[in-house]
Amino acid sequence: MRSAGETLMGSQAGMADLQARVGTVEARIEDANLSNSSMTYAFETAKSEIISSDPYKAASLLTQTETQLELVYTLTAHMSRLSLSDYI
Repeated sequence: MRSAGETLMGSQAGMADLQARVGTVEARIEDANLSNSSMTYAFETAKSEIISSDPYKAASLLTQTETQLELVYTLTAHMSRLSLSDYI
């Protein structure tokens, strides 16, 4: 009888440990679900903005970006030709 009681107590401790682990895993799953929901909302919002964007505004932004990129290329080419020995 005593052995059966000890076995029962030991299994209850093991059960409590398993329940704690399950609770921890459930919390992690809930956190992941919340994070996924937030990311899904952000992606859907971005997708909606892309689909409903104004073509003239998009063309203007593209032209502006191209101009900035050309300026960067021009400055890089100019800087590559600079030499300290030219100024000494």
